[in-house]
Amino acid sequence: MHNNKYNKEEVEQLVGIAEKLLLRNRNLNGIKDFAILAQKTEPLLEIFDQIFAIVDVLLISDATTANNTLQWYQILQVDISHSQDLHIIRSSYHRLALLLHPNKNRFPFAQYALALVSDLDLCS
Repeated sequence: MHNNKYNKEEVEQLVGIAEKLLLRNRNLNGIKDFAILAQKTEPLLEIFDQIFAIVDVLLISDATTANNTLQWYQILQVDISHSQDLHIIRSSYHRLALLLHPNKNRFPFAQYALALVSDLDLCS
């Protein structure tokens, strides 16, 4: 039982460091490294899915093509071979929208990442 408490404290500390990295200098790769380290301690916590959703969306949106267009399939984490499968695209959209929603995700830039995903408006 003591081990679980130690793991929780360690996870909270690592997540706190990741959050400070995000707030202070938007070090997305550093945040991802800390989240991966913390996830190894407590792999089933949803908090990691929230952090990875923010980081992945922001990293992909920062990497633009030569004509400065966002890579929507990459943002949605959909393999290009599934680009015609609307069910997969909508499922990924809804998953990210839930992970990034400000009522569930308290991390900085979650709302910004949600705005990027929401620009796709796949629900119509």
